[in-house]
Amino acid sequence: MCKSRPRIPVRGSGDARQCGFSLPEVLVAVVIVAILASIALPSYRHAMQKTRRTEGRALLQLVMAAEERYYAAHHRYAALIGDDGVSVARESAPGRYYVVSSIELGQGDQTVAIAVEPQNAQIGDPCGRLALDSLGRRSASGDTGNRDDCR
Repeated sequence: MCKSRPRIPVRGSGDARQCGFSLPEVLVAVVIVAILASIALPSYRHAMQKTRRTEGRALLQLVMAAEERYYAAHHRYAALIGDDGVSVARESAPGRYYVVSSIELGQGDQTVAIAVEPQNAQIGDPCGRLALDSLGRRSASGDTGNRDDCR
C-alpha cells in the first residue's frame, strides 16, 4: 500500500514514491488474461455441450423405456408418441436441449429406433442427432473424430 508523504520530492533524488500501475504493466496483465480466456472458452463450451448431451441420452432412455413397457403389454412397439400411453413431450421448449424427432418401427413393429434432435443452445453440437434402437445400438449423425464422445 502506498502512503503519500508531505514532503516534495527533489528531481533525481530517488525519494519519490510511485503509487499504482504503469500503462505497460496493465497492458501485459490484459494480454495475459485475454490469452487465458482464448484457451479456456473453447474448452468450456465443449464441456457444456458434452454435459447437455446427457439430456439427449436421458430422453432416449426415457422414450425407450416407455416403448419397452408398451411392447411388454401389446407385443409390438408404439408407432407414435402418445399412442396408448407412450407419452413424451415432443415439442420444443425453452429450457430443453433435445427434442424427440422420430420413432421408426421395423420388422413388423418388432424393432424400434428413436432419434432426438438438438435444439436451443445445443444446435451447434458436433454430434448432431442422437439415436438409439431396441437392440441397444447408439449412433450420432455428427461426424467427429472421437465417436465415443457422441455415444
